[in-house]
Amino acid sequence: MNDLSRPTTLQQSKGSDSDDPPRRTIAERMIEELMYFAAVYAVTALGIAEHLGEKELSVDALAERCDAQPHLLQRLLRAAQAKNLVRMDHPGRYTLTALGRTLRHDHDDSLRQLVMTFADPAVWSALQGLPATIRTGRPAAVPSGSTPGRPQGDLPPHALLNATADVHASSIAAALAQHGLTEANVIVDAGGSAAVLAKLPSAPPRCTGTQAQHPATINDPTNLAAHQPSEQKIVYSDTSAHIPPGGDVYLMINALHRLDDVAAWRTVFAVRDAMAGTGSHAELWCVQQMLPPIDRSRNRYLHPGIAWDLQLLSSGEGRMRTLGECIDLFGSANLSLQRKIILPHGEHLLVLRTLSPGGPPSP
Repeated sequence: MNDLSRPTTLQQSKGSDSDDPPRRTIAERMIEELMYFAAVYAVTALGIAEHLGEKELSVDALAERCDAQPHLLQRLLRAAQAKNLVRMDHPGRYTLTALGRTLRHDHDDSLRQLVMTFADPAVWSALQGLPATIRTGRPAAVPSGSTPGRPQGDLPPHALLNATADVHASSIAAALAQHGLTEANVIVDAGGSAAVLAKLPSAPPRCTGTQAQHPATINDPTNLAAHQPSEQKIVYSDTSAHIPPGGDVYLMINALHRLDDVAAWRTVFAVRDAMAGTGSHAELWCVQQMLPPIDRSRNRYLHPGIAWDLQLLSSGEGRMRTLGECIDLFGSANLSLQRKIILPHGEHLLVLRTLSPGGPPSP
């Protein structure tokens, strides 16, 4: 995990009688980090990581390539150096650090799209409307007649969550392969799995990878298809209505939190029906970032699930769920938990099978 996507903790202040640092210190830290994000965004938008590449450049040379004012660029680079994006080995000359290279578009785990998406005015418009959303129950930034999740802009629904998921796709794919995913003959995407399937290491030819994508998780079907291994057949369909039978593993990657309770319930039942049409060996592999359980004790750890739940709340679509809520949801469709594994970035992998040939009818 790199520092730009690492969860943070609020450090206890020295000399304080309280377990928590002073509120003023917390507020100042949040504001400072927001301004540093502005620096990360500017570095990304100006293409500084691309222009530096593996070279060492002077401020003047870099400014010429970025079409920037040298004296202003110098101030930005000072902030970038403070966040370990660049370093100055020789006076007035800069090179990229390992962390800075993650802002390049050609990096294996590039953060470029995530940074650019988070800085999009549509995301900030939705976040600014959060108080009104909580008061009214409607996403305040969505103009009348517009689609929820698309506040004042052209971003597709859940673009920010999708960009975050893409950053973790390689590590999730490696972890799933380690736990035996690539041994399946047929993998059916039951939502959100396209980026992970594209990065499966050494997937055998028999891994055909039929996909049934929920429309809300697809940004550009043309580009999505282009990134799939040639042996995979891609089928786009509404997972809340139909998922094809015949899969050995039905794969769902951070898909439940994109859905409200009714849509999530219908999707889980659709997966159950497809698994029942396959046979008792079929499994559902659900990778999901979970909300932490509600606890009376105050936890200074800033859980990513809580932050993403606020983003979903502001956009007006879906919600994060606790592990218990997810297990109950699957249980309502007669799916039984077989394995629970914590993946490198904190997501849960739940492996489930149908409890019996029968079970409650589909909704």
